[in-house]
Amino acid sequence: MISECLKERALPAVWPDKNVPFEIRRNELVRILEENEYGKVRREVKSVSYETFYEDPKYLASKGSFKKVMIRLVLQETDGRGEDSFSFPVTVILPRREGKHPFVVHISFMFTEPGYDPPIEEMLEQGIAYLGFNYQEVTRDDRASALRLGEHTDGIYPLLNAGQEDDPAGKIAVWAWAASRVLDYAATLPELDMTRAAVAGHSRLGKTALVAGMEDPRFQYIFANASGAGGAALFRGMRGEKLEDLVRVFPYWFNRKFASYVDRTPELPYDQHFLIAACAPRKVYVGAGDDDLWADEQSMYSALAAASEVYEALGRKGFIAADRLPETGDVFTAGDLGFHLRKGAHYLSREDWLHFLSFMNA
Repeated sequence: MISECLKERALPAVWPDKNVPFEIRRNELVRILEENEYGKVRREVKSVSYETFYEDPKYLASKGSFKKVMIRLVLQETDGRGEDSFSFPVTVILPRREGKHPFVVHISFMFTEPGYDPPIEEMLEQGIAYLGFNYQEVTRDDRASALRLGEHTDGIYPLLNAGQEDDPAGKIAVWAWAASRVLDYAATLPELDMTRAAVAGHSRLGKTALVAGMEDPRFQYIFANASGAGGAALFRGMRGEKLEDLVRVFPYWFNRKFASYVDRTPELPYDQHFLIAACAPRKVYVGAGDDDLWADEQSMYSALAAASEVYEALGRKGFIAADRLPETGDVFTAGDLGFHLRKGAHYLSREDWLHFLSFMNA
């Protein structure tokens, strides 16, 4: 049944010539998505430093340690422009047990980290570390400021786009870039296991988590909750939020070429299964709520099924799920592509997190 649904959507082939090594094809997938949808951050970091400005070594009844760290970046000169600098804070919560810990970089809506949704106590009990940052402390989720690209009123967004003002990287690409800078910091901590790094986000930040996974192969697990259009959901056959809705309300999330596909979805040279496939052979997990039609759980489920062929061709498990559209209560975690559909609305809940942590620990 799912194969029939995919056939009806007439998706472009994600890996049409298996004689081409996948790493070459993966680079092509990334290029296609950067050129047509997200843009690319091209400015390099010249130097970086880290400053701890708050610390609690007995966090949660001494189950973990908590600290706030400022990441201070100096950007390379570009196109006659001198150095620029920018700083943003990250919350770091480490288990107190011995050993090197898997960890999650959470791209968060919360200004007070870790906020109310991550199950921090359960994570610490499982030996999983947490590094979270608020996306708006990197660049504002604000259309008006994005249109004033030349003004330094919008965090790091205009700084990273210096020299490419004619086609700036979208803000999703900038938030994803920031997640990689947090990962750079994680690499300096001997307590963390860089072979088990995850990135997580919800809604627009679920889209961002997928782009971070596409751009940075150091992320071994990608958790995109309710990411919808521009995230894990296919544009072709979409029931919920469509490409046209994104361009109308949130054009600054994307590059400028993306808007040229308004009312031309069948002409897209890709679909969002390319984004999932570009993360192969690493693990991708998608969560959804059954009352969140805007994110369209059927289109996200179908994208996982479409990307599965890449994983299977690479000798991995792919998407092991029922051969039908998703039903409330489904939890599929046996493959390298995972999915669940819980009851409820558009939200990142404790239930969503626990399903992902189970997938991560499998």
